[in-house]
Amino acid sequence: MSTTDSYTVFSQADPFEHSPDFLHLLHQSFEGTAWGYSSQWKYNFPPEHLIKSYMAKTGKPTRDEIFSLYNWGPIYSYDEGAFLISNLYFAYYGVANGTNIAADFFGRIGYDALQKKAAQATLGVFPYAAVFGVRNSAVHAVPKDVLLKAVLEVRANNMAGHIMERLWFHLFGQPFIALGHPHETPA
Repeated sequence: MSTTDSYTVFSQADPFEHSPDFLHLLHQSFEGTAWGYSSQWKYNFPPEHLIKSYMAKTGKPTRDEIFSLYNWGPIYSYDEGAFLISNLYFAYYGVANGTNIAADFFGRIGYDALQKKAAQATLGVFPYAAVFGVRNSAVHAVPKDVLLKAVLEVRANNMAGHIMERLWFHLFGQPFIALGHPHETPA
């Protein structure tokens, strides 16, 4: 592996509940800047049929989740915890329901370029439990002061750790998903 292909794996202390094949997946070749090593938060969440269907259709060994930047919930299943986190975020930071949480958070940690990108988007993508790999070049591209501010936010409030859990891919350069609102007219 050349230096330009080197990568870092991020994982919780026990990744196996989220990624039963974690050790095997470490030997897989992945493309792109960042990739997930997990498919679930816990067994049957998201529902097993969603994971199996996705893997059968794509041939991929893992499944990342698509979620709303406004309520933190996944779009293919119900996640009560995600809605709790969004409510805690709104209350802690004193922002209104309907706020783009990703844009607001990136603004709070001083990542203005990413705040602007998030503000133009509707959805994000994350691997469950923040079990993922990322090219080292993408890690080095994030300003150190932004990483420090993110750590300080997480230390100030545990809820911010749940916010970061869904933002790691985007912090390391993965694009957000932009959808037009059905009631908006193009400029």
